[in-house]
Parts: sequence; structure tokens; C-alpha cells
Amino acid sequence: MRAITESNEKDIQGNDERNGRTPKQSVVTNPRQAILTAWYQLERMAVLKYHELSRSKDRDQVAPHKALAFFEYSSVLTPSSAEALRDLRYSKNQLDKQYVNDISTSIAEDFVAVTHSLCNQIEVMTDTPAIDLVLLTFLILQYNKLLDRGKCKDITIEDVHTHIENGTILRFVDEKARRDGDSLNLEIFLKAEADEQTFEEYYVKNLQATYGAYAGDERRRWGVENNGLCLLIAWTIEIIQQGGGWVPRENVAGLHE
Repeated sequence: MRAITESNEKDIQGNDERNGRTPKQSVVTNPRQAILTAWYQLERMAVLKYHELSRSKDRDQVAPHKALAFFEYSSVLTPSSAEALRDLRYSKNQLDKQYVNDISTSIAEDFVAVTHSLCNQIEVMTDTPAIDLVLLTFLILQYNKLLDRGKCKDITIEDVHTHIENGTILRFVDEKARRDGDSLNLEIFLKAEADEQTFEEYYVKNLQATYGAYAGDERRRWGVENNGLCLLIAWTIEIIQQGGGWVPRENVAGLHE
């Protein structure tokens, strides 16, 4: 947390009152409440910017944690900032569950400073990668999460074929996930737009094209023959590979030094 705190300290101090963010004196008088307030402000900023960048028309529906997840996985935050966001979420969850009783002023100061830094980063964003690419990669992460947690294990290749034909594949997987006590975060995919259509329409049309071309050839082309989620991951990657415009983030791996 210190790395982000120090690099943004001047901006944070100058913007606290102007942006309505947690002033430093409240950290001293009530560290616990200062942390909760700072987290609420980060969620609010994420929701506002999510709607601005995704051009969503339904501004009151996306849940704050879903908006934060969008930024965490959309590659618009630097890796260190995305990691800081995960650390903040963990700390805040510990606080909610009352695993932490005595909170020092220094811990609260670090939490608030990093939260304000992330608010500043999100606030100045004017663009993201193409919304379809962002959501396709986020969708792969959702499928992968369900696989890792052992959810939706009974989805077959035939189930995937049927629901791709019917145009109901996202809703089908989300329903199965909810029965298993999980979720596909369906709301994000239903509200987003891609190429002047809903993301769901965009995704289904691309899946239907892949299904029409390769159904029955899954084992030879992708090595998949048993698990429906594995097939969805493979075909979603196929959609990405058939697109264009992706470029690596410059200098992250030191390629241009």
C-alpha cells in the first residue's frame, strides 16, 4: 500500500475536501468509520465511471462490487493498483466480519490514502479497451472461477450446443451457477453494449457462428469433450482470436526498454 500512497500523497491531500472524500481528521477520531466511508466513496466512484465508460442507460442497477470488478479485470488499472484494490477489499471484508477490533490510526491512514488514490485513477479515466474485449476476458474469468470452485460440473457439451442455438447460454450458465450457490455476474453482461447491440446479442451471435462451423469437432480442435464450461472458455477465446486491435501494454514486460 505504501508505494501507491507515497506516489499519490500530494494529489490526495489536495483533493480530499474538493471531492468530498474522507478528511484526515476523521481518520484520527474514528479509524473504523473512516475506512468504511473511504470504501463507500470508492464504490460510488466506480459505479459512476462504469456507467460513463460502458454507456449504460440503467444507472441505478449495477451493484458497486460488480462495478469495481469491472475495473479490476478490464486492464485499465495498473497491475499494482489492481492488487491494491484486492488488498483493500480483503481488509474491508475482515472489518465487516469483525475479525479486526482495534484499528490503529496508521492502518486507517494507509487504507484511506490508497482508496483515495484509486478514486483519483478511476475518476480521470476517459476510455477502456473495446467493451467487447473487456467483457469477453471478464467472462472467461467468470467461467474459470466456476470451474475452480467445482460449480456447474454437470453442464455438458450438448447443453452448451442447445443453449447457444436458443440464444440463452449466459442465462443458462448463471441459473446453474446460482443453483450451486454462485453466480456468473450476469447483470454486467446483460447491461453492456457492444457494436451497437447488447453484449448478450453480440456474444450469442459469435457463439452461434462458431457452433455452426465447428460443432462436433471440439475434441480435435480444442481437446474438449466432457465439460461444457471448458468448451465455453475455448469458444470465447476463439471469438477473441478472430477479432482484432489488441496490442500489448507498452513496457509492462520491459519489451521496449
